[in-house]
Amino acid sequence: MDAQSIYRTFRPSTLDLAVKHGVPIDTALRELARAASECPSSLPHFEIAKYVRSRIEDEILGEQLRETG
Repeated sequence: MDAQSIYRTFRPSTLDLAVKHGVPIDTALRELARAASECPSSLPHFEIAKYVRSRIEDEILGEQLRETG
């Protein structure tokens, strides 16, 4: 799966998570783009999902803590 496909696949869930946690949309999408571009394309789909979700959740929750902090 290439970076563009990863980005398109996870964009809706990234937006939902950003809104839910009050994180700026551009911050969340920037992290998604970074995670998609750094994800090894040779991973099986379930590993890609695990990798991207983990990166996005870490960044969004970290951003939320920095804003409220």
